[in-house]
Amino acid sequence: MNTMVRTLFLLSLVLTYQGLLGQSKPDTTKQISVKDSMSTGELLDSIQNSRTGIELFYSNAHINKERILAFPHRIITIGYALNKLASEFNLSYEFTCPNCVSFSRQRQQKEKSDSIRGRVINDLREPVPGATIRDLSTQKSIITRNDGSFMIIRSEKKFSHLSISSVGYDPRTVKIGKQSEITITLYRSFNKLTEVSNIGYVQVPFRSRTADFSTIKGAAPPHTPNILNNLKGMASGLLITHSNGLPNATPAISIRNLISLGNTPGLSNLLRGDPLILLNDNPLVTGALPIGRNASILGDPTLAMEADGLSLLNNINPEDIAEYTILKDADAMAIYGARGANGVILITTKKPVKGKPQMRILFSRGGSGISQKPEMLNTPQYLSMRRAYIKNGGLPFNAKTAPEFYAWDTTRYINWSDEVLGHNSHSTNFHFSITGGSPRFSYGAGTGYFRQTSVLPASFPFSRFTQYLSGNFTPNKKWRISAYVNAALTRDELPLNNLMMATRLAPIAPFPFRNGELAYEENGLPFYNPYGVARNKVTVGSGSVLASAKVEKQLSPAWCFKLGLGANMVRLHELSELPRSANPFLTDSAYFERSVSSFNSTLLEPQLHYTQKDLFRKMEINYLVGATYLRKSVGWSQFKSAKTREDALMYAPATILNGDTADGRGNYSFFGLFSRTNLNLNDRYSVTLTGRLDQSSMLKGKPYTFLWAFGTAWNFAKQGSNPDTPRVIREGKLRVTMGTSANDGSQNYGYLATEFNRNLLKEADPNFTPGISGSNAKFPEKNFSIQCAVDLKVKEWLTISTAYFENRTYNVFTTAMPSATQDAQNLINHNAVVRNYGFEMDIQTMHEPSENKYWICRVLLTWARNRLLYFENLEGSNFKNYFKKGESITAIRGLVSEGLDSRSLYSFQNRNNDSIVSFPQDAIVIGDREPKLFGSFLNNIKLRNFYIDIMFEGRIQQQVSWLQTSYEKNLPGRYSIDALTNHPVMILEPWVQKFIPNTYPEVRESINNAKASDLFVEDASYINLGFVRLSYNLPSNLLKNLPLNGAKIFCEGQNLAVISKSKTKDPRVSSPNGVPAYTSVLIGFSLTL
Repeated sequence: MNTMVRTLFLLSLVLTYQGLLGQSKPDTTKQISVKDSMSTGELLDSIQNSRTGIELFYSNAHINKERILAFPHRIITIGYALNKLASEFNLSYEFTCPNCVSFSRQRQQKEKSDSIRGRVINDLREPVPGATIRDLSTQKSIITRNDGSFMIIRSEKKFSHLSISSVGYDPRTVKIGKQSEITITLYRSFNKLTEVSNIGYVQVPFRSRTADFSTIKGAAPPHTPNILNNLKGMASGLLITHSNGLPNATPAISIRNLISLGNTPGLSNLLRGDPLILLNDNPLVTGALPIGRNASILGDPTLAMEADGLSLLNNINPEDIAEYTILKDADAMAIYGARGANGVILITTKKPVKGKPQMRILFSRGGSGISQKPEMLNTPQYLSMRRAYIKNGGLPFNAKTAPEFYAWDTTRYINWSDEVLGHNSHSTNFHFSITGGSPRFSYGAGTGYFRQTSVLPASFPFSRFTQYLSGNFTPNKKWRISAYVNAALTRDELPLNNLMMATRLAPIAPFPFRNGELAYEENGLPFYNPYGVARNKVTVGSGSVLASAKVEKQLSPAWCFKLGLGANMVRLHELSELPRSANPFLTDSAYFERSVSSFNSTLLEPQLHYTQKDLFRKMEINYLVGATYLRKSVGWSQFKSAKTREDALMYAPATILNGDTADGRGNYSFFGLFSRTNLNLNDRYSVTLTGRLDQSSMLKGKPYTFLWAFGTAWNFAKQGSNPDTPRVIREGKLRVTMGTSANDGSQNYGYLATEFNRNLLKEADPNFTPGISGSNAKFPEKNFSIQCAVDLKVKEWLTISTAYFENRTYNVFTTAMPSATQDAQNLINHNAVVRNYGFEMDIQTMHEPSENKYWICRVLLTWARNRLLYFENLEGSNFKNYFKKGESITAIRGLVSEGLDSRSLYSFQNRNNDSIVSFPQDAIVIGDREPKLFGSFLNNIKLRNFYIDIMFEGRIQQQVSWLQTSYEKNLPGRYSIDALTNHPVMILEPWVQKFIPNTYPEVRESINNAKASDLFVEDASYINLGFVRLSYNLPSNLLKNLPLNGAKIFCEGQNLAVISKSKTKDPRVSSPNGVPAYTSVLIGFSLTL
């Protein structure tokens, strides 16, 4: 027995010594949570309470526990924390026992000639603060400063090998020879377990992530004045469509192409599915929520369903943006409840950077033009068309039937596409920013100015002045306060009329100027002078102030209380002037319209966060509970003056006294309670549960709406522990999410619920009482979503992320009553089900990454579809001619052409085999208004100090041909008094019906059927060279004697070339009458001081 006891005792001693010898140092890869700024004492406590058993030995004379430390990330490793302490207090540390770390004062540094100085930056040329640099020869480590700079003592060996690592980046090892200065580039890691992303109210490490979202750095997109135009092609699932190529137009935005039913029956009246857009958690005025009143070339903003007009997102300066985050699935959007049913775009501004004051100056100049101009008939082709029309109609050829032949020079040729769209646009952009501060208080400020003219016959300038201020204040280790204010003033001049119509002027029409004056006729025959019509203009001035603040109180190591406050105020002043000088042939035509609109929103969001690491040793829990109170209001007033004969009398007292007024106002309130729980087990399994209870003033029935979401993830492949035998699949994750979201209509209908509509006509009843229009919906439009996604990292150079998504919408909104005999004015629910589904893929490769070169490629693809699964009493409703069960709700239904018959008239298929061809009885699906496939191809290339960024974006889509407009007003061959009688060259193709007057019944029938057929639906697929940017960073040796920390020059081109089958219009613009997209080139520089 004693022998057995002795044997066991000796065996235990052996095992103990083996354990001591086998584990020479503690596990420093364990992670701990920190704050943006915290005291040294708090950090020491976090390390020793990390459940790794680490004991720290140090002298209080060497370490000041009250000193505030700043951290760039909320989750760090213990090794990073140890290096941070050593760098901050000029100490070194060593592992004296398996769980012991001893700090001591470093010896005096050698002379500067033995040191290596450098800077660590990322692939976007941004500094990487807090990166760990370890000399593998001496095992000494340092931390980079806020500007990414560092200095380390050179080892005595001929070559030094430095290991560089930072949270969110792939680690690197660099060989150093005799050089004393070096710049090191770290590349962003994809699907790394240490990556932390901000998805709304919480920061989520990749290891705990179940939701689907995309993140875009603010410096990555091209330089355009509109923050959303910058995102086109930058993220999978994000579709941005322009109805007008003018840069200040409102784009249509959808995430994963979520589409619901229409507001009124018709092909172009589907509800806008614009996502919720938040700037620092404050809602912005989006395209689906216009507050303007005056119509312009950009459309009529009072048509709330169309959502046209000036984009107020131009009030945000893209240079102030740090990051865009696009939330896509139910798990990511559920936290925003009924406000986020169509997806969410989070915009985060730049935060202050602690340290010495750092200034940045950016300046650029650019020019723009139109490359895709309409190709119209030239003079011989036009004259031939006119003669054929007159002959085919059996009409005499005289001054009455062909007045332009007698009054104008028939040998003249003016290319009106060049005359209207051939001017040069010029832009100027200036931005100055400064940031700095101490660990206790840091600040940031920026001022921007932008101005751009148009390509139209008048300059129509757009100018913007912006100012932002931000600050972080940490009075002690428990409190943290941050604040942000953005102010903007803009002025925009726009043509009131759509000058694209002037491209249809007859090529023999007179020159617009005669003897230095505008000409409106020649030999008694008037014409549409685009330079005169350009005098009808709209001037829009806007001012906005957006403020947000966040207060954080650390209640305990696990509990934290946060309070978010926000306010957004927008004022809009619009003036439309229509002088008689725009067209002297019109009498009593001079008048003006003035509108004043306002938008206000206030936000209050208290939150309580709970975080517990190493629960049951292997589990981590993050819990959030909070509330949202949002109130938005809009008010407007409008005045329309009486018409007068003289421009000088437009603002006369008598004209104003006889004018008409209108006004309106509306309010919207939203209250919600939410809770979110995330569980992570051993960095391999994650589960997220979200619940939300919302109340919206838009809904008249059910007072509260309950929403939920569930997400789970499985890390089925993790980076192997042996770097010498790595796996082919280095990392992999399977994610499944499902949940419900709701739409209360506020994103599409604004404040029509309480808007007063007053008749502008003087003959209106003076006792007229404004009626209520807008929402009579009793329930929210409910969505059920499900997604399955896989993320893979193959070896070190290939990452793949794929996702299948499906969404079903119930209780859909519509303003059309179920019965075809009833009219509709208000938003209602209808018993219908719409299915949206699709697939998206994100592929990224990195070729030959090194200090002097790399090539990163990304391919983003999205395939999206929709179907109408159910519609109660469809055949008895107003929608019966436009929707069919089982078909796409964005489908284009029309007749099928069989070419020209023996009479040279269009012939169509008789699908129901009756005696006549008619619409919709013989109509089938002939196309779809939404893209079948859209995506982009992005490239980021570095060659020493040169950087090249290239983005191609494209779509497989169909659009209504511009040729259709040739049959809406003036038939090919007919002449009108305004001379807008020219047509696209495509009119000459063999399949087009020749020039026959519609005075014959069979001709009218043929033309009417043609407008509802596949003849005017064309393949508008395209590949567009979205932007090319070439930049050069001046090397540090050139900046030695200059007070600069960095300097860069760049040249950028946008929309440089497009390949398309479209023969009549720019496929990048959806509207047949929209101005084509701008082609722009700009050059500039940025300096960092």
